[in-house]
Amino acid sequence: MKIHKFAIAALLLTINSAVSASLVSVNANWGSVVSGSNVSVNNASTPISISWGEAAAQNGVKSSYNYNVNTSFDIDLTPGFALFNVGSFTHNNGILSNELDGITASVLNIGLSFDLNQQINQLFNIAHLESSESQTCADGNANGIGINSNGCADSVTFTGAGSAATTVIDGTTYTLSLMGFSSNANIFEGTNQFWTVEGQQNLAFLFARLDQVETVSEPYSALMILTGLFAIFARRRIIRNN
Repeated sequence: MKIHKFAIAALLLTINSAVSASLVSVNANWGSVVSGSNVSVNNASTPISISWGEAAAQNGVKSSYNYNVNTSFDIDLTPGFALFNVGSFTHNNGILSNELDGITASVLNIGLSFDLNQQINQLFNIAHLESSESQTCADGNANGIGINSNGCADSVTFTGAGSAATTVIDGTTYTLSLMGFSSNANIFEGTNQFWTVEGQQNLAFLFARLDQVETVSEPYSALMILTGLFAIFARRRIIRNN
């Protein structure tokens, strides 16, 4: 009987000594870019950026995407998941000398680093529409009014909604899902597209969801088996004594 008690105690100690992972940082880099001319990718400085095209004389600024990781997140996984801002995204919507110079898509690779030397990565796929000038713009509204006040607005669309990446750390499954854009840094507004004003800096925030699902660890499974065997042994001993 003592052997069984010591075995159970050892397994309980193993379970109680498991360390929970904590999220410590968000990192990112620009990946592939589709179409566009005079494209430049910069992952070496802050913010990381993509620029493209030749600036028109009246604007003097190339179009670009800039991304800054969020370094001040506070994530509580107590309910089992957290929805949080992973960084700010800016489209510097420069007026191009040729609309055909615009990109059509790009990829932003976002990674979450944990304190147990583990990382989970997910791709933020972005579709870009360099709008052509016309009386009715691509958003369905008139040119020269509202968001089209400086010419037809461009469209930036997140195309990867619903995709997820998963990793297991110390028996706990973490799933990272990229959700989309929000104009509010603290609240996810649930949109996968925003329109950007010509000749201006257009800011949005990227949001992700991190789910934590505790799985049954091997020590715990072993404990359940050992407990069952101990119960059988005890029952047989009682029957034998009777």
